[in-house]
Amino acid sequence: MFKIVLLFIKIIFVLIMYIFIFAIVKLMHRGTEPTGVEEGDKTASAYPYLKLINRYDVMQFGIKDSYNLVGDVLIGRHRDNHIAMEDPFVSEIHAQITVEGDTIYITDLGSKNGTFVNRERIEKKQKVLLKNGDRIKIGQSKFFLEGHE
Repeated sequence: MFKIVLLFIKIIFVLIMYIFIFAIVKLMHRGTEPTGVEEGDKTASAYPYLKLINRYDVMQFGIKDSYNLVGDVLIGRHRDNHIAMEDPFVSEIHAQITVEGDTIYITDLGSKNGTFVNRERIEKKQKVLLKNGDRIKIGQSKFFLEGHE
């Protein structure tokens, strides 16, 4: 009887370990989904991108250190956004970055806490032209635009 109980405890322990490992892998994978980069023969460096200024290793939510910008890029707390941040200061659908040829715009989509470009809060629903080196703040995250002339 003792051997059966011991075997049962071992099986439970192994199952708990597998669940723990699965949770860690899932947590590490969070935030690594594609961010609007088109498939094809172009390299990711051919696109303008947002570079995170904050130290992402100390942030309390998953975030990558850079995001390529292609077409319309939605930013917000909802997981279906191209750039999804679990930041409590970010709205579900917070802002949109639009790349039209060589021109890049950002639009605040009615967020509660606002979107900032170079420390200036932009008006809701206003399309603001971005240029290389602009600093963008959304919630607790600060980015700068690179790779755009």
